[in-house]
This record gives sequence, structure tokens and C-alpha cells, in this order.
Amino acid sequence: MEAAEVVGSDFKKCNVIISMMLGANLREQQLASATYYYVINNNPNWMTKHLKRVVEHIINNNTHVGLRRNYLRVLAENPIAQDYMGPLFDFNLNLLLDHSEGVGVRAYAMTILQKICYFEPELSREVILGIKEAMKCGYPAVTGRGAKIIRDLEKRI
Repeated sequence: MEAAEVVGSDFKKCNVIISMMLGANLREQQLASATYYYVINNNPNWMTKHLKRVVEHIINNNTHVGLRRNYLRVLAENPIAQDYMGPLFDFNLNLLLDHSEGVGVRAYAMTILQKICYFEPELSREVILGIKEAMKCGYPAVTGRGAKIIRDLEKRI
């Protein structure tokens, strides 16, 4: 993505992306959240510096479905600090079980829940039950990823 190339390894420019991503203008938020994904892929250690703000924003605000999908995509593909696992577990389990939520959001929520279960294995049974309930929707992204995650978690129980 072109904007991510402009940011490159300049942390100050990344802060501008974060400010836009957490700002009030929906269009700027959408563009910045998509750019943030590519910036973090190029500089994964930067995520820890913004994680608190991003997690608080996604949990405390009724964000647009596209923004939630972009935020969860970043969280699903990068390490999550243990300090945020509790709030993210509850938030993502609620997203997973909300049948009105977007398919992409629910699929990324499953991946985040799986990552949390690696650190908190006692939560695996609850996540498996939630995924089985979510799979009833029949969407391929949810059923395919759900089956894969269930197999993985059942091995770890």
C-alpha cells in the first residue's frame, strides 16, 4: 500500500496514522486503519506502543464494521500483550456470538480467541462452544476457520 510506504520506518508518521485512525472522520478512520495494517506488518514492534489506545478505542466505541474488521485483523496477526487479553476475550466472544456482526469480524474474533486460549487454556472449552454456535450461520469464512480452530484447541485441552 502506497501510504504505508510513505510511513516507512518513521514512527512520527505512524503516530499521524494512529491519530487519524482514532479520530472523528469516518473516511479518514477507514483509510488510516487499512494503512495501519500494512505499517504494522512492516514494523511489528510499533504495535505495542499503540496497543492500549487501539484496544480501548475498539472496545469503548461503537466503531463501523469495516474499522472493527481492520482492527481485529491487526490484532489477529500480531502478538497481544497479556494485559489486554481479558478485555479482548470478552469483547471478541461477544462479537463471535453476535449473528448481526459481519462475517470477517467474526472470523478474526475467532483467531484472537484462539491466540488468547494459548495463554489461558482453561478458556478453550468456552471458545469451542462459542465457535460451534457461530458456525450455525453457515458462512464459509466462519465454518472453515471455526472447524480449524476447534481442531487446534481440542488438541490442547
